[in-house]
Amino acid sequence: MAISAPVDLLDPDLYDGDPTDTYRWLRQNDPVHWDPVNQLWGISRHADIVAIERHPARWSSAAGTRPAMTYEQSTTSMIDTDNPRHAEQRAIVAHDFSRRAVAVAEAQVRLVVDELIDAFAARGSAELIGELAAPLPANVICTKLGFPRPMWDELREWGDLVNNLGDGFRFFTPEKMTALMSWHAYAPEVLFEKAAHPCGDLMSLLCEARLDGQPLPLDTLVSETLLLLVGGSDTTRSSIATAVWELSRRPDQWSHLCTDPAGRLPVAVEEIVRWTTPVVNMCRTATADTELHGRTIRAGQKVLLMYGSANRDEAVFDEPDTFDVTRSPNPHVAFGFGPHLCLGINLARMEIRVALERLMVRLPDLKVEPGFVPSYNHTAFVRGYEALPVVFTPSA
Repeated sequence: MAISAPVDLLDPDLYDGDPTDTYRWLRQNDPVHWDPVNQLWGISRHADIVAIERHPARWSSAAGTRPAMTYEQSTTSMIDTDNPRHAEQRAIVAHDFSRRAVAVAEAQVRLVVDELIDAFAARGSAELIGELAAPLPANVICTKLGFPRPMWDELREWGDLVNNLGDGFRFFTPEKMTALMSWHAYAPEVLFEKAAHPCGDLMSLLCEARLDGQPLPLDTLVSETLLLLVGGSDTTRSSIATAVWELSRRPDQWSHLCTDPAGRLPVAVEEIVRWTTPVVNMCRTATADTELHGRTIRAGQKVLLMYGSANRDEAVFDEPDTFDVTRSPNPHVAFGFGPHLCLGINLARMEIRVALERLMVRLPDLKVEPGFVPSYNHTAFVRGYEALPVVFTPSA
């Protein structure tokens, strides 16, 4: 494959299709690719992305982790800050996402999964995203945050709509802007209530927190809560749906996992996440002029860390374009790397594993509806299917 023009790295059409060939060409021919449309550098090799993530002093998050953000227009949530502030804000809620806390929560997540499966098991068919993959992580994170249950569906919808607004004006629509305004109208009401009557959930912890002796400003509380809401739902949904699609096309691998889901799924989850790479990319901003592969990245310019490309890098993975649930080791960067490693990594792994385990135990012949081919949501940020109808032998 040859590319004769600069690649628009935020073109949703690139990600609606299969970007694998474009990723490969960039890694092999232009690993530091200047994108004039979005005025940023695309970093496509695994080693370069890891090196950048390891050096936040040279590659800052403070100008925003999305392409259209700037130092002046960034948020004050943990994802858009550098250490020490990043570490201080992260520590406020980190305990709730520790391995120990996630292990304690697993039994409850298993109950949630079974309740969701109960609602469609007797039908013999389901739309898996709307009935399981989306509500599961959204329900879990909304519970952790402390949102009232009647709002969960609406909150999930708002999060879906606003998550790529940091990619530029071309993604602004009336529907997205309405969702953003709805969020900014609703979130402060809940936060004020939590501040007045804390009840141990994450929003209460954020409201009670003091950094440098001061409470977090309201704009920080609102952006931090939105980050947790969106981060806790989108990526897990995409991984569960992709797993079912890919395994449905590979019945030998589905059977392999079904014979010992508890023992084999932990390894499989890593391959599912590598293959899916739900968060396609993130940005960092150079704090000093830097030479990389013969290109000069100027201070103040953004680099786009192309996780989807890194996770198909031939220099790191044997047969990277093969989906293999037995792949090990699996040094993917789907959860990021370094100080900004995904806060919810333990929770996401557990939710994916439990969802697939319960599907395999309860609906062992589940497969995607014959003839259906999924399509992707129209975005260059969090990539996932729009729908996934499945069929199976009806079960109680």
